[in-house]
Amino acid sequence: YPDPVRHIDPKKSARYDEPMTRVFEAQHNHHLIIGLDTGRSMIGDVRGSKKSDYYASAALALAENAVRSRDRVSLFSFAGSMRAEIRGARSLGAFLPLFRSAKEFTPLEEESNYRLVPAAVSRASGSRAIVVILTDLSKPSVQDYLLEALSPVCRKHLTVVVSLSDSGNDLETHVMEFKADRPEMKTIESFKNLYSELLYSYYAKEKLILFREHFAKLGGGSLAVNERDWMATVDRLY
Repeated sequence: YPDPVRHIDPKKSARYDEPMTRVFEAQHNHHLIIGLDTGRSMIGDVRGSKKSDYYASAALALAENAVRSRDRVSLFSFAGSMRAEIRGARSLGAFLPLFRSAKEFTPLEEESNYRLVPAAVSRASGSRAIVVILTDLSKPSVQDYLLEALSPVCRKHLTVVVSLSDSGNDLETHVMEFKADRPEMKTIESFKNLYSELLYSYYAKEKLILFREHFAKLGGGSLAVNERDWMATVDRLY
């Protein structure tokens, strides 16, 4: 388990008097499914680069690593509706539209519908696969939607959600700003604003921790990575 019955090697099983599977075949028959969010949360810049470019680059890096390992790769992009689907590719040529930033991979001014993900994964693969969802985890509302939508996916597939971390909600940064002795802290209004930002960053961090715990119970994993370590982490992820 979880090797399928068709991978059992009859000769080796008879020789060792226990079920043996064809290990080489199993190791080179993975199927990577990448879900790329292209909704409203992908609009904007991160340190002078388009936020959507970070996620597109991650999708291409994952596809390249999988193809290099001789595995199949499927990819779908979605926002409020499904926008593009590539199934069972074994070469990078299938991902040329993503490399060229085709319109079906550019972000739209609409909320992402995560309920589309289970059906898209089912269309891409009827058997167990590696599923990587590239989306923004910073909003607590998104975390709740993901838990609901990905629950059936986690039951069958190895599922990971990968997100850029939101530096604007970094708790440690807000704590340092709140403690700093600056002139703008002298006014009641400025104090209230800084205190509100501090409270929200604490709330956002606690919600992310709870999401990770609940998602792990479903069998999934999640990563929130800062922009400096983004590509290095993605390269090691597959």
